[in-house]
Amino acid sequence: MNFKYYKISVLIPLILILTLLITPFSNWLESEISKSENWKDIYSYVGAFSTISILTFILYLINNFLWKWQISKPLVDLPNLNGRYEGTLNSTYIDPSSQQQTQKKCVLEIKQTASYIKINSYYGDLNSNNQSSCSTSVSEEIIKSSNDIFEIFYIYTNDANSLETQLHNHKGTCSLKYYPDIKTLEGEYYNQRGYQGTIKVSFTQEKTLGRLN
Repeated sequence: MNFKYYKISVLIPLILILTLLITPFSNWLESEISKSENWKDIYSYVGAFSTISILTFILYLINNFLWKWQISKPLVDLPNLNGRYEGTLNSTYIDPSSQQQTQKKCVLEIKQTASYIKINSYYGDLNSNNQSSCSTSVSEEIIKSSNDIFEIFYIYTNDANSLETQLHNHKGTCSLKYYPDIKTLEGEYYNQRGYQGTIKVSFTQEKTLGRLN
């Protein structure tokens, strides 16, 4: 767990307040447990109700679940992007068969906590829905702009389907803006093959599938 997206000015006072509240309870609980020989032996190994243990558990809950709630916004101001998004990718790559720029079906699946985000993408033919390649983010950053729009920047690695002779494994960068009122991600990408293009996907469901279809 890291605190990159936490507001330190809120996090530090919160930890201090929680410590002050937890310590008397922890001390009382330790006192009660010490009266029982059986529980005393178990506690000496686990220490499950110490102040640090309880505080760590609360921070775990915030980081993985509670950050999504409106009440946590003063501490972690991030949009909840978890889920599956579907749409299209338009590329400057010229398809040899049609001599036109390429358009593909695009699916983004996002896993996110308050301190972590991972983006997996799947691409394929619009007509056949056959998956041609997939990519995984290797470095990610979420930034809130002055107009309160969040933007995701990430570096990715792309693995092509072995049957796709025109595609090769490569790396690239992508930037996507998130529009919460329509749950849509839209932006641009660039890759080391010299091509670029646009991506527009909209939220379809919370469950991720790990594939194009």
